[in-house]
Amino acid sequence: MSRVKEILSTGALEILFPKERTEQFFEALFGGTEDGAYTIHLQFREHVGHELRFEFELIRRSGKCLMCSLTHGLPKVFLRHPVINLQGLYEEIATLLNNHVRCGGWRLGTTRTVNHDLHIIPFTIALAE
Repeated sequence: MSRVKEILSTGALEILFPKERTEQFFEALFGGTEDGAYTIHLQFREHVGHELRFEFELIRRSGKCLMCSLTHGLPKVFLRHPVINLQGLYEEIATLLNNHVRCGGWRLGTTRTVNHDLHIIPFTIALAE
């Protein structure tokens, strides 16, 4: 599994989910990026059992407020938003890992508040047996 961790390095995830996607998300959501209160960053956390655990980090932007009311409804938005494209992201990760593990589906968790500047949305990929 160390090869999986190596493949899912920060560089690879930045290619799969680039910083520009945050701007595209707010452009589609609000018609502009100035109202965006956070930056979205995809991070690989760990491999546990038959799961690969990722997190969407919602990082507060300077001068903005990262309120729970802004982030707790996001999983429902992320599930259907074409810019976030969770199914496409899952497929890209599965392709990237194809020679090392087989992926067997994904799920999105609920928003967790870590602190005033950071909220997390878990994104889990199940591994096929």
